Amino acid sequence: MHKQDDHNLKCYLLLCFVVLSAISSGSLSAQETNSGASGQIRSASNEMLMGATVTAIHEPTRNIFNTQSRSDGYFHFFNLKPGGPYTITVSYTGYETIKKENLFFNLNQSVNDLINFTLNEKNVIMPEVTVTNLPGNKTGIESSINNQMIQSLPSISRNLQDYIRLVPQAKVNADGMISLAGQNSRFNAFFIDGANNNDILGLSQSGTNGGQTGSPPISMEAIEEIKVLLAPYDVRYSNFTGGSINAITRSGTNDLKASAWYYFRNEKLAGRSPLPFEKPGSPGVFERPQLSHFLNHTTGARVGGPIVKNKLFYFILAEKQSDLRPQPFNIAEYKGPANLQQLNALADLLRNKYNYEPGSFLENRDALNANRFVAKIDWNPSAKNKFTLSYRYNAAERAAPQIPGGSTLINFANNGSALPTKTHSASFEWKNFFFKI
Repeated sequence: MHKQDDHNLKCYLLLCFVVLSAISSGSLSAQETNSGASGQIRSASNEMLMGATVTAIHEPTRNIFNTQSRSDGYFHFFNLKPGGPYTITVSYTGYETIKKENLFFNLNQSVNDLINFTLNEKNVIMPEVTVTNLPGNKTGIESSINNQMIQSLPSISRNLQDYIRLVPQAKVNADGMISLAGQNSRFNAFFIDGANNNDILGLSQSGTNGGQTGSPPISMEAIEEIKVLLAPYDVRYSNFTGGSINAITRSGTNDLKASAWYYFRNEKLAGRSPLPFEKPGSPGVFERPQLSHFLNHTTGARVGGPIVKNKLFYFILAEKQSDLRPQPFNIAEYKGPANLQQLNALADLLRNKYNYEPGSFLENRDALNANRFVAKIDWNPSAKNKFTLSYRYNAAERAAPQIPGGSTLINFANNGSALPTKTHSASFEWKNFFFKI
């Protein structure tokens, strides 16, 4: 053995030792973030072809995957990047080489979904090649929400539940609760790039990180695909007892792509007050006036492209959200011992004598401020090694009154609570293909 080979072997064994030590020293878990494809290759005389070379190319990144057909003509691809388009090329000695373009593979797609190829011998005019995608066996009830559906579906809150409503077995309410197949939302699990992003304390109805503030767990502009699984009987999916919401983020490609967005909503787009108020100058006449001025707006930008073409790619996203929701209080409903003038005098006393600002009691506003950031690196050094590193940051703070005013209660705006939440999550994935091509 040469010294260089001996040195490489020692480095490889050292790397394996470090990885095994990290696994043994802590508890590591992740969910499936890849796709798969299978097919069968046969001749025009229906003979199964063994040893045919099959190459799959992810066109946006020119990422190459190789395999060979078995004795029964079947071939399998595992750990493919979800989405596409893919081009699959099949070649075999003595037969014409054929390829199929514009193939798309969804997240967690079953390898039982077959793509059949029929090869003709050389020197024979090859007729049109028919590729049939046959339905495969499922490991449970599942629904896929791809990027095209995410981009085309209208959304007011731009939150996860607006898109999960596409799942027939899902029930979503106004508070963000997601019930899958009748289960409580706290039985669900939410994964981003394979990493768990649940509400650890189990206090939010949505069950996602930052759910108590009402903030989305991640910008929807960063999502490439969402897969919803209900009680799957597959060893690849674990750490949940209800439904699994598995999302993967975008990646950079050979083409530089950037986007910026600004969404807003104000009182002119929100309708009138939900509470009737007595019309000024018309005793006994009630109306629902326009809400006071507020502005909800979300601003963000993303960019993705190559660092080294065909090898190294990046994706970066930043988003800022600022929402303000007015909650008017009808003083006519108050049946307590004080009137409007006395309540205003109390507020002035607190300001002037105690230097304390109690805020308004006629309108308590619910405010949300959030910042979100996503960064992702994809490195494809060879056909046998693929690396992905992603990082996600979500910080949100919500200020809201403790208890709304009522017939026996006056609640000032500053008698509320501020709920801050901050989440850092990261995922690292190394795919190594040990088979020999």
